[in-house]
Amino acid sequence: MSRLIVSTSNNETYTSISNLFIDYYMPKANGEFVKIYLYLLRMMNMDVQFTVSDIADHFESTEKDIWRAITYWTKTGVMAADKGDNGDIKLILLPLNESSEEITQYYPSNEEGTTNSKNLVTNNNNETRSGREIKSASDFNNILYQTEVYFGKPLTQSDIRSLLYINENLSFSFELMEYLVEHCVSMGKKSMRYIESVAQDWFQKGIKTVDDAKNLISNFSEKYMAVFKQLGITGRLPVSGEMEIIDSWYDVYLFDTEMIMEACKRAVEAKPQSVSLKYVDGILSKWHEQNIHKINELKEADNNRSFEKKQNNRQKNQFNQYQNSTDKEVIEEFEKLFLKTKNNFLRVITK
Repeated sequence: MSRLIVSTSNNETYTSISNLFIDYYMPKANGEFVKIYLYLLRMMNMDVQFTVSDIADHFESTEKDIWRAITYWTKTGVMAADKGDNGDIKLILLPLNESSEEITQYYPSNEEGTTNSKNLVTNNNNETRSGREIKSASDFNNILYQTEVYFGKPLTQSDIRSLLYINENLSFSFELMEYLVEHCVSMGKKSMRYIESVAQDWFQKGIKTVDDAKNLISNFSEKYMAVFKQLGITGRLPVSGEMEIIDSWYDVYLFDTEMIMEACKRAVEAKPQSVSLKYVDGILSKWHEQNIHKINELKEADNNRSFEKKQNNRQKNQFNQYQNSTDKEVIEEFEKLFLKTKNNFLRVITK
């Protein structure tokens, strides 16, 4: 079999790549992640400033894709991240080892949960932590780092406690936590309180994996988000209390989607500036009490109400006409009486 011999006659600069990376890390990595790593190696010794946006433009990709690649390499111990006081993020390429349990790991230590380049420790036989503990600490550090990047500011102690609560008390995996933060931020919610409330809702619904969460969000589009769209509510997901109200329309009142959308439409027409789920619930509750659950039943009820309204208006007009007629007769009678009295008075005087 023919061999491949690689050489070059160009006078170019070169980027050094560890054989350990090629042998042990590259085969398991996504090809796009490898491209980002190689590009970071290329930029490592260049005295230039660049941003994640610059990298995304270079690869015709999105900033989110670049952050995924960086997060992957920090998880595997290939690099670590150091966030400076000025907000700049320094990526530190770590020494590689062919044993995954002896890969250099990176830990946060300052009070606000930001990273520090001095916190590089190597796991060896004398290390008191187990490989599993170190990996967990590294994974949690990656969540802190990613959340800081999404928020655009350092995390507070309260923020870190919330993430610990989600991880330990709600038993969220790091992959699910990563998706949770990414999803909430994509909705424009850079609030740890909001993220924690969504996590609690997912926990109550038995969400354990990223796929479970994606399926739940997909159901939002089919059910809850349809209501929000009809009401013009944008930029957020429904909270648990709102979902309970919408669920009651389907499960308790037994309305179909067509009836619910019609109620939302009428609510918007009645309260264009202040429409709410409570107002819609009032409409549907009234229909439920009247045993109106289908569009044809609603149309029939509308027609009956229209007929009754016309009847009432006709009767009112007839009464007004009668009243006007009676008033006229009374006036004419009064005038006759007045003239009669006047004439009698004049006769008495002339005598």
